[in-house]
Amino acid sequence: MYVIPFNVFLNLKILINQSIISKIKSIITGAKYTAIRAVNKQRTLIYWLIGKRIFEEEQQGKDGPDYGTYPLIKVFLKK
Repeated sequence: MYVIPFNVFLNLKILINQSIISKIKSIITGAKYTAIRAVNKQRTLIYWLIGKRIFEEEQQGKDGPDYGTYPLIKVFLKK
């Protein structure tokens, strides 16, 4: 019967642990990138909706803009 020397056993155990650690790191990294993409997507949607709302407010049902009137600036200057 062959007995594995203790130092070889420890090295093998360390390799197995490194493999598990590497897989766990990969899972965490993937989750981080997925979360970042989800946040960026939501941020883009929020800014688009804000811009749409500002556009609709400035247009007030008109077909085109009234150039030179700047209604939003007037709103901010009132405060």
